[in-house]
Amino acid sequence: MDSDGQHNPNDIYHLIKPLLNEEADITVGSRYLGKCNFHIPFYTKIGEKMIEKTLQFLFNLEVHNNQNGYRAFKRKTLDIFKNFKFKDFAFTTEVLLKAGLNGYRIKEIPIVAEPRENGTSKVKLFKILISLSSCLLHYFPIGLRDKIFKKIKPVHYKFFKS
Repeated sequence: MDSDGQHNPNDIYHLIKPLLNEEADITVGSRYLGKCNFHIPFYTKIGEKMIEKTLQFLFNLEVHNNQNGYRAFKRKTLDIFKNFKFKDFAFTTEVLLKAGLNGYRIKEIPIVAEPRENGTSKVKLFKILISLSSCLLHYFPIGLRDKIFKKIKPVHYKFFKS
Protein backbone atom coordinates (compact mmCIF):
# COMPACT_ATOMS: atom_id res chain seq x y z
CA MET A 1 0.00 0.00 0.00
CA ASP A 2 1.33 3.42 -0.88
CA SER A 3 1.92 5.76 2.04
CA ASP A 4 0.47 8.86 0.38
CA GLY A 5 -3.19 8.10 1.10
CA GLN A 6 -4.13 7.00 -2.43
CA HIS A 7 -5.07 3.48 -1.38
CA ASN A 8 -8.07 2.66 0.76
CA PRO A 9 -7.31 0.22 3.62
CA ASN A 10 -10.81 -1.24 3.12
CA ASP A 11 -9.54 -2.77 -0.16
CA ILE A 12 -7.14 -5.05 1.75
CA TYR A 13 -9.91 -7.62 2.17
CA HIS A 14 -10.44 -7.70 -1.61
CA LEU A 15 -6.70 -8.20 -2.15
CA ILE A 16 -6.33 -11.12 0.25
CA LYS A 17 -9.59 -12.93 -0.55
CA PRO A 18 -8.25 -14.54 -3.80
CA LEU A 19 -5.17 -15.69 -1.87
CA LEU A 20 -7.28 -17.33 0.81
CA ASN A 21 -9.56 -18.92 -1.81
CA GLU A 22 -6.55 -20.40 -3.70
CA GLU A 23 -7.35 -18.32 -6.80
CA ALA A 24 -3.98 -16.54 -6.87
CA ASP A 25 -0.53 -16.43 -5.29
CA ILE A 26 -0.14 -12.66 -5.74
CA THR A 27 -2.76 -9.95 -6.14
CA VAL A 28 -2.24 -6.50 -7.60
CA GLY A 29 -4.67 -3.65 -7.00
CA SER A 30 -5.88 -2.07 -10.22
CA ARG A 31 -7.25 1.43 -10.59
CA TYR A 32 -8.11 0.51 -14.19
CA LEU A 33 -10.41 -2.34 -13.15
CA GLY A 34 -11.73 -0.32 -10.22
CA LYS A 35 -12.11 3.43 -9.92
CA CYS A 36 -9.56 6.20 -10.15
CA ASN A 37 -10.64 9.52 -8.64
CA PHE A 38 -7.82 11.60 -10.13
CA HIS A 39 -6.27 12.38 -13.52
CA ILE A 40 -3.63 9.90 -14.69
CA PRO A 41 -0.99 11.59 -16.89
CA PHE A 42 -0.91 10.44 -20.52
CA TYR A 43 2.75 9.35 -20.32
CA THR A 44 1.88 7.13 -17.33
CA LYS A 45 -0.88 5.42 -19.30
CA ILE A 46 1.40 4.93 -22.32
CA GLY A 47 4.24 3.57 -20.18
CA GLU A 48 1.99 1.12 -18.35
CA LYS A 49 0.49 -0.02 -21.66
CA MET A 50 3.97 -0.71 -23.08
CA ILE A 51 4.95 -2.71 -19.99
CA GLU A 52 1.58 -4.51 -20.07
CA LYS A 53 2.14 -5.64 -23.69
CA THR A 54 5.71 -6.76 -22.93
CA LEU A 55 4.52 -8.76 -19.91
CA GLN A 56 1.78 -10.34 -22.03
CA PHE A 57 4.03 -11.23 -24.96
CA LEU A 58 7.11 -12.54 -23.18
CA PHE A 59 5.82 -13.71 -19.83
CA ASN A 60 2.12 -14.48 -20.40
CA LEU A 61 1.23 -12.08 -17.57
CA GLU A 62 -2.00 -10.10 -17.74
CA VAL A 63 -1.47 -7.08 -15.45
CA HIS A 64 -2.82 -3.72 -16.63
CA ASN A 65 -1.91 -1.60 -13.59
CA ASN A 66 1.59 -3.08 -13.38
CA GLN A 67 3.15 -0.14 -11.52
CA ASN A 68 0.63 -0.26 -8.67
CA GLY A 69 2.24 -1.02 -5.33
CA TYR A 70 -0.99 -2.09 -3.61
CA ARG A 71 -0.37 -5.84 -3.54
CA ALA A 72 -0.77 -8.96 -1.45
CA PHE A 73 1.45 -12.05 -1.46
CA LYS A 74 1.22 -15.60 -0.23
CA ARG A 75 4.08 -16.66 2.01
CA LYS A 76 5.31 -19.17 -0.59
CA THR A 77 6.15 -16.28 -2.95
CA LEU A 78 8.79 -14.80 -0.64
CA ASP A 79 11.56 -16.37 -2.76
CA ILE A 80 10.99 -13.76 -5.48
CA PHE A 81 12.19 -11.05 -3.08
CA LYS A 82 15.76 -12.39 -3.06
CA ASN A 83 18.50 -10.89 -5.22
CA PHE A 84 16.72 -7.95 -6.76
CA LYS A 85 18.62 -6.23 -9.53
CA PHE A 86 16.47 -3.09 -9.75
CA LYS A 87 14.89 -0.51 -7.48
CA ASP A 88 12.82 2.62 -7.97
CA PHE A 89 10.11 2.22 -10.61
CA ALA A 90 11.52 -1.03 -11.99
CA PHE A 91 11.08 -2.79 -8.65
CA THR A 92 7.32 -3.35 -9.12
CA THR A 93 7.94 -4.68 -12.64
CA GLU A 94 10.75 -6.96 -11.50
CA VAL A 95 8.45 -8.44 -8.83
CA LEU A 96 5.96 -9.36 -11.56
CA LEU A 97 8.64 -10.72 -13.89
CA LYS A 98 10.19 -12.91 -11.19
CA ALA A 99 6.74 -14.10 -10.11
CA GLY A 100 5.83 -15.02 -13.68
CA LEU A 101 9.12 -16.84 -14.27
CA ASN A 102 8.49 -18.83 -11.09
CA GLY A 103 5.00 -19.79 -12.21
CA TYR A 104 3.08 -17.87 -9.57
CA ARG A 105 -0.53 -16.99 -10.36
CA ILE A 106 -1.12 -13.23 -10.43
CA LYS A 107 -4.58 -11.70 -10.30
CA GLU A 108 -5.59 -8.06 -10.61
CA ILE A 109 -8.20 -6.82 -8.17
CA PRO A 110 -10.35 -3.69 -8.64
CA ILE A 111 -9.52 -0.97 -6.11
CA VAL A 112 -10.42 2.67 -5.60
CA ALA A 113 -7.53 5.09 -6.07
CA GLU A 114 -7.95 8.49 -4.44
CA PRO A 115 -6.03 11.73 -5.00
CA ARG A 116 -2.75 11.90 -3.06
CA GLU A 117 -3.30 13.23 0.49
CA ASN A 118 0.36 13.80 1.34
CA GLY A 119 3.62 14.39 -0.49
CA THR A 120 4.28 14.86 -4.17
CA SER A 121 4.92 12.43 -6.98
CA LYS A 122 8.52 11.26 -7.38
CA VAL A 123 7.83 10.33 -11.01
CA LYS A 124 10.36 11.74 -13.46
CA LEU A 125 9.73 10.57 -17.02
CA PHE A 126 13.40 10.07 -17.97
CA LYS A 127 14.14 8.18 -14.75
CA ILE A 128 11.15 5.88 -15.34
CA LEU A 129 12.22 5.15 -18.92
CA ILE A 130 15.78 4.26 -17.93
CA SER A 131 14.73 2.21 -14.92
CA LEU A 132 12.01 0.17 -16.64
CA SER A 133 13.94 -0.27 -19.89
CA SER A 134 16.92 -1.65 -17.98
CA CYS A 135 14.70 -4.09 -16.11
CA LEU A 136 12.84 -5.29 -19.20
CA LEU A 137 16.08 -5.64 -21.20
CA HIS A 138 17.62 -7.67 -18.38
CA TYR A 139 14.70 -10.13 -18.30
CA PHE A 140 13.98 -10.07 -22.06
CA PRO A 141 16.37 -12.95 -22.94
CA ILE A 142 14.91 -15.11 -20.15
CA GLY A 143 11.33 -14.47 -21.28
CA LEU A 144 12.22 -15.04 -24.92
CA ARG A 145 14.04 -18.29 -24.11
CA ASP A 146 11.06 -19.59 -22.14
CA LYS A 147 8.63 -18.53 -24.87
CA ILE A 148 10.65 -20.36 -27.55
CA PHE A 149 11.16 -23.55 -25.56
CA LYS A 150 7.51 -23.78 -24.52
CA LYS A 151 6.53 -23.83 -28.20
CA ILE A 152 8.93 -26.67 -29.10
CA LYS A 153 7.16 -30.01 -28.86
CA PRO A 154 9.01 -32.89 -27.20
CA VAL A 155 10.45 -35.38 -29.68
CA HIS A 156 9.06 -38.92 -29.49
CA TYR A 157 11.55 -41.70 -30.02
CA LYS A 158 9.17 -44.69 -30.39
CA PHE A 159 10.68 -45.71 -33.70
CA PHE A 160 14.07 -46.36 -32.03
CA LYS A 161 12.65 -49.01 -29.67
CA SER A 162 12.12 -51.78 -32.24
